[in-house]
Amino acid sequence: MDLREQTGTSTMPSMIRICSYLLFLSALLGQVIAVPAPGELFSTTAQERWVPSAHLSIQKAAPSGKADLTIRADQPKQEVQGFGGAFNELGWDALQALPSKDQETIMGDLFGPEGCRFAFGRTPVGSSDYALAYYSYDDVKEDYAMRDFSVARDRYILIPFLKKALAFRPDLKIWASPWTPPAWMKINEHYALKAGNIDNRPGGNMMDSRHGVTGNVTAFNMQIGYLEAYALYLSKYVQEYAKEGIPLWALMPQNEIAWSPNWPCCTWRPEDLAIFVGKYLAPQFEKDKVGTEIWLGTINYPNPDYVRTFLKDTAAAKAIKGIGFQWTGGKAIGTIHQEFPQYPLMQTENMCGNGENDWKALESSWEMVVHYFHNGAGSYMYWNMVLENHGMSS
Repeated sequence: MDLREQTGTSTMPSMIRICSYLLFLSALLGQVIAVPAPGELFSTTAQERWVPSAHLSIQKAAPSGKADLTIRADQPKQEVQGFGGAFNELGWDALQALPSKDQETIMGDLFGPEGCRFAFGRTPVGSSDYALAYYSYDDVKEDYAMRDFSVARDRYILIPFLKKALAFRPDLKIWASPWTPPAWMKINEHYALKAGNIDNRPGGNMMDSRHGVTGNVTAFNMQIGYLEAYALYLSKYVQEYAKEGIPLWALMPQNEIAWSPNWPCCTWRPEDLAIFVGKYLAPQFEKDKVGTEIWLGTINYPNPDYVRTFLKDTAAAKAIKGIGFQWTGGKAIGTIHQEFPQYPLMQTENMCGNGENDWKALESSWEMVVHYFHNGAGSYMYWNMVLENHGMSS
């Protein structure tokens, strides 16, 4: 994320194009889309939205006719599980500024049976660039036993946000990812990895894709005590959320493993992340009987060598149940899908650009949807679902 995406009046491509893309996507994925005939057709352009058009009828072509589109239901590709969006503190803050009735309408539009019916929800583990402040669940330095661990802050913000969604969609698959460990577990002992004003476009790729991934920087302190403490920290997080009535379906151990901005973040070399996942996190989950799946992600590194290197670690490869990609990670997903077809894949954050929210940005997002599903993704996550109209990433 660079700047906050805006929530102004949205636009959509024409329904004709949507139907065409859906049919095309259906053919790629081996799914059959049933369209009632006749059906009502709407069109939307940058100037006019949801304009009723002619009736649409779908007829079966004669056997001798030449098909424009062939749907091969006997050759399925990946299983498509659905779409989702992200929960963050600033989203809840914006929602609270509205009357209760409007809040219900918005959440129904996102998760209800007459709305988008999002199947997934992403939530941060501690602070993110859309938090109201920097925090973790244990900021007491060297508390390796997690005696001061607490999710009390989330009971007022993220947990109510998630519960509102669950009220509309009880089977919502909620997954989590940390932007950063507690600051005292990192080499620089700070939430961020780079200082500076956000208007100066802070951040950088700590993994140089021109020279591979070996030899790059891990911001986490790789001493055994910190590794054990962080595994316990994440396990307690999952357990405490379950006590709050929010079972977490999956956890990805790091948001954007190759990005070092001036907001909460933590870079990891693939060898080091594999050590943490295979030798510490997965055993801690097993010890605590935590059923939450561990996925590798979120991968924002364009070179597939990052994932390849991680998967060379046998324990880590066995521990993960899937792989999540976002932003420049989209350049690697096709190769990884071909080389490791046993892992389900997810697009974990839609590229929202700089908050343009215009027609060009919409078309770009749609092309990204097609790209990810064409290359093996089974689910697709949008970024913030609710925000104020203006502002920048904190």
